[in-house]
Amino acid sequence: MPDTSKSTDLWQQAIRAQAPESAVVIALQITHPDITTPIRVVNDARDHVIGGENYIALTFGARLADDVEGQVPRAELVMDNVGAALTQWIEASGGGAGAAVRMMSVSVSGAGATTVEWALDLDVVGMTVTHHQVTARLGFDPVLHRPAVQIRHDPSHSPGLF
Repeated sequence: MPDTSKSTDLWQQAIRAQAPESAVVIALQITHPDITTPIRVVNDARDHVIGGENYIALTFGARLADDVEGQVPRAELVMDNVGAALTQWIEASGGGAGAAVRMMSVSVSGAGATTVEWALDLDVVGMTVTHHQVTARLGFDPVLHRPAVQIRHDPSHSPGLF
């Protein structure tokens, strides 16, 4: 009789590889100082409860920040415009200016338990809305690119010193 313990182990490994016990999803929480209820979405086919909060399933994509010398790094977030609630939130927030996005990588077990593996916080620089999608430009506060002093003493501002 052949030894089936090895084939059973191999079969179990193959099944786990095709249907892992846990999955990783990306969740977003978008907040604004003027809006009391944040937008909470997860890039999955079903809703999830993460940290005691409900996250609604919604397809979205992200373009990571580029690293171009002399430019402020910008990332972009594109979500499907699936209803009036998102558009109303953007209008109530004045176009999304001043909003912040918390992007989280979340592991979801087969039993539905969730664990936030890492999180990244970015400012929303601006949003555009079409009938099909919402695009948010993400980055850091533009205060980082302002000069440290208001008036700099150089030959054009203080010619008597030079």
